[in-house]
Amino acid sequence: MPTIGIGRVKDQPIESELFDTDKERTMYKPRDETWTEIGHDLTVDGIGVNIVLAPFKYMDIGSVGVVASLTGGDLFFLPRFDPLRDEIVLDSHLQRLMRRMQGYNCVMRIRSSTGINITSTHYGNFYQTSPTNLEFGVLDADKAISVVLEHSGRTLSSRDTVHLQSSLLYTTISGERRARICNLSLQVAELAGNVFQYADLDTTLCHLAREALALRLKQKMSIVREDLTEKCGSVLLGYRKNCASASRVDQVYEVQKVLLALILPEVFKALPSYILALSKSKPLKGLLVSSDARNYHAHRMNSMSIRSLIHYLYPQLMALHDLEDTTALPNEYGRTRFPSVTRNSHTFMEADGIYLIDNEETSIFWVGHSVSPQLLLDLFGVDDVMMLDPHLVSTSTSPWAVNIDLKQRKAQLPTLETRLSTQVRNILTHRHLRRGRRNKILIARQNLDATEIEFSDMLVEDQNNGNLSYTDCKSPGFDRARTLSDVVHSDRPCSGSQTDNQRA
Repeated sequence: MPTIGIGRVKDQPIESELFDTDKERTMYKPRDETWTEIGHDLTVDGIGVNIVLAPFKYMDIGSVGVVASLTGGDLFFLPRFDPLRDEIVLDSHLQRLMRRMQGYNCVMRIRSSTGINITSTHYGNFYQTSPTNLEFGVLDADKAISVVLEHSGRTLSSRDTVHLQSSLLYTTISGERRARICNLSLQVAELAGNVFQYADLDTTLCHLAREALALRLKQKMSIVREDLTEKCGSVLLGYRKNCASASRVDQVYEVQKVLLALILPEVFKALPSYILALSKSKPLKGLLVSSDARNYHAHRMNSMSIRSLIHYLYPQLMALHDLEDTTALPNEYGRTRFPSVTRNSHTFMEADGIYLIDNEETSIFWVGHSVSPQLLLDLFGVDDVMMLDPHLVSTSTSPWAVNIDLKQRKAQLPTLETRLSTQVRNILTHRHLRRGRRNKILIARQNLDATEIEFSDMLVEDQNNGNLSYTDCKSPGFDRARTLSDVVHSDRPCSGSQTDNQRA
């Protein structure tokens, strides 16, 4: 924590006293405006700041991290840094930092055609100098922003198209000043059914996530979570009001002895579970989480691409003991088919299995207490669950040592001549190449390791993170939506809507 010099801050706040109060928001803002001014000045000068943090105690990322956020840089947060566990992750982060496509001293502006206005509300990690101009000290291939559009009031016909343009002026690593222009043409839709049919759930969720992160600086966290639930209900109610036929609305389905009468649009049928996952994310969850962790994950979520953010909110859970013989192995044409994922709940897991969960930050192997010794031998090289190393650290020489070949760095997963080992390593390599970096890999042995708590928190459909399970929380929300729709009492379907679906 900066305690001397410019930007110094006072003693660490007592977070337990501020949690769930109106003053909680002060932990997510710079405690000294000097840090904000530094970020502004660096951005204007075309400098992006990337910060590596490896604290063993409170760091005040809310103050220090704003420099990276305003300049378009990255935060690398490795609390209680352990070289045996974290050196490969740090090395991979630094390599990605140097090798990815990026530009410097960037100025961005979004434009639209007549009928649509670009509001002054933008979400992401940048410095907004005016309602229309965004400045980045550095802008790279891993960043994304969100922009709010509004209807200007001018009548648009279904024959019209709306045009959007993103223009970016930047400097390359070779010193050339260039402009990158991206144009998008969208068809105007008059029917509500077409709006729901062609909507993009992932983009909608990412925008709601960034909006919630901005609101946490102004409102209590509990109000932010309630606002997310209200918006989810409004989307589903809008579909039922404008698109679902009366005959469909009057139908009642009995699922697991719970009466439900909510019609979900095809595109947004997974929205309730995603909103629940967002409410359980580290920046927004209803449990006492250190402000450093909340601020770091908020910074990451504000800059993630759509795919990365979806996988972060709803981690990919995969059953490794059920892999088919040809899965994750190249066929005769050199193509590789990767396995499907399962829903994030203990309900769908077995005690004699091995599961891999990945939220873009951490990958955890969950090993059941009844797992077969042969599975352990094929994947980890040991046949007893008590012999597993929770951090998957081998005895290879450290790559940070002097005069040591970097190829001798520690391996995170044993390289074995078994089909299962090859399959799992291919899956990990595929994900590494897709995101351009490695993440931390841990083992959670059932009822043995503390990392099982973190694994359980990733199962967002279960009751955890200070929130209900998906099964428990959907019934009250469905009842509320049904009550509101009864008040509206609209029974006229709109043409162009897709087949209604019931999410059990």
